[in-house]
Amino acid sequence: DTTTLRLRVGGVDVTTSAEVSGNAVSYTPPQPLQSGSIALQLDVQDLAGNAASAAWSIQVDADAPTVSLTAPVAGDVL
Repeated sequence: DTTTLRLRVGGVDVTTSAEVSGNAVSYTPPQPLQSGSIALQLDVQDLAGNAASAAWSIQVDADAPTVSLTAPVAGDVL
């Protein structure tokens, strides 16, 4: 029963911003997520009232990579 679905991201209920299509749920945060561990939880009940939930976490790395070139060095001929 998709009307009972609840999605939490980082402890915040984002259900009203989530999109439910068939048996799939998608959510796009309005702002980029901060670096670190983000907890997610999904709760739902079937039409008979049987509850199910899933909890997991993701690791977000929002920091830009650093690049350093070690070759070619000034004066090298390619």
